[in-house]
Amino acid sequence: MRDPADKANREGAAGRPPLGETMLERGSSLLCEIMLVLMVVITTIEVTLRPFHLSLEMADEVGGYLLAAVTFLSLPVALAGDSFHKVEFLQTRLGARGRRLSAILFNLLSLGFACIMEWQLIRLVTRSYNSEVMASTQLATPLWIPQSAMLLGMSLLILTLLRELYRDLPLAKGR
Repeated sequence: MRDPADKANREGAAGRPPLGETMLERGSSLLCEIMLVLMVVITTIEVTLRPFHLSLEMADEVGGYLLAAVTFLSLPVALAGDSFHKVEFLQTRLGARGRRLSAILFNLLSLGFACIMEWQLIRLVTRSYNSEVMASTQLATPLWIPQSAMLLGMSLLILTLLRELYRDLPLAKGR
């Protein structure tokens, strides 16, 4: 006998298949993959050099920038793949219409928070760029560069949320 939660998990939170990836999410995913490979290469080189009392001197800094970028750039990929957290004990008790309505509510709230975050990130990047703030490290990285990756990731999340909302709203298909 099949568990009713199993069907809900396969179909996603709103009782339908996950959104699926477009070129936007595939590009974001590719950027994340490249950054993860860079993190592995930098860390491997750093660990290999340590017995010889040598260091790249920038592994921690660049690794931190890459980690922040991967965190933000992976958001649209996670949304499109239906990999965000779900309240399964509630979702399994809702009918198809209830799951769809809860998904719409979740996406609307997420869109609101993402827009606020985007606005604040725009202010942060603009302020860092205009005041020429640099990291107090040997690389002296202009901070607007790693901050821009966060801004890009949030922008891509907003676009994916809008696409998901368009798919879920009854007005989109004349329902």
